[in-house]
Amino acid sequence: MSVTIKDIAGKLGISYTTVSRALNDRPDISEATKERVRAVAQSLGYSPNDIARGLVKNNTRTIGVIIQDIANPYFADIVRGIENYANKKDFTTFLGNSDWDEGKELKYIQAFASKRVDGLIINPVTTKSFDIIRNLNLSMPVVFVSALDQSESCTCIDIDNEMAAKVITEYLIDLKHTDIAFVGGNEAIADLRDRIRGYSKIMDENGLTKRIFPFSTPSLTRESGMLLGSELVRREPFPSAVIAANDFVALGLLEAFDDNKIRVPDDVSMVSFDNIDIAAMRKINLTTVELPRYRMGEISAEVLINYIVQPQDIQPHHILLNANFIVRGSSRAKKSNEQLT
Repeated sequence: MSVTIKDIAGKLGISYTTVSRALNDRPDISEATKERVRAVAQSLGYSPNDIARGLVKNNTRTIGVIIQDIANPYFADIVRGIENYANKKDFTTFLGNSDWDEGKELKYIQAFASKRVDGLIINPVTTKSFDIIRNLNLSMPVVFVSALDQSESCTCIDIDNEMAAKVITEYLIDLKHTDIAFVGGNEAIADLRDRIRGYSKIMDENGLTKRIFPFSTPSLTRESGMLLGSELVRREPFPSAVIAANDFVALGLLEAFDDNKIRVPDDVSMVSFDNIDIAAMRKINLTTVELPRYRMGEISAEVLINYIVQPQDIQPHHILLNANFIVRGSSRAKKSNEQLT
């Protein structure tokens, strides 16, 4: 059975109010009494109830974090940035993995709200999450990471995905590629919505035909990349260049292409987004957009904790970080009259 402040009070023969004030280092309690209370509390193995304390103080120094897929190193790095910054500020983080499931995401939001966390950082499954959370009227601040709400009524931390997609599409066109496919399109996912928009604008400006191969479900995994890759090789004409929705999808595409004796970059150039560590491995050598995922996590935690500490300063806004385009061996110029062999 847990030791309570009443047990400490009984041991010392003082009121439990005095014990509570001593443990909370109140100035109206003498140092001698505080030392006696702390000594007995330690001897009895007393552990304070942080939830109960939080209810009294109207804060728990905890934040909830909900991400799409903890198996993807991209999201793991975001969480690491959040946790490290929060720890420096003496906040504890609780993690929920939505696993690309909107229903699971909502359950985590409701569970964290019931546990009285002080705020939430969410990497939403789809763009519908923005409206769902607004309609919940949560009594805590919320920050979205790696997603932008078009209404600008939420605080969001991300890169300019539309611009990044424009840059890599222009890069492929400069390499003389004209048949460029975007693999893994799903406009229900905020980042992909913006990437598809950037790709589409550049293709339209150059009078090129857009080819978007969408996911049937919001799930940017290696397995979904393999499925789309297997579908792509059955389509004619086969594209000379592919933009993958993210590095995990690119890994699946590489496997599907290898199974079908399609060589990267000899038969098809490939570019992607995220720059997870495996993308730089010699046998993968993926040209990709490097997103500052750890820094996005840090900033989202910093903004949220500032909102918690100074709620009067809450002002929804977007923070866009810089991204780097890293050229590796998965892309090259298209040769004239090049044919898939």
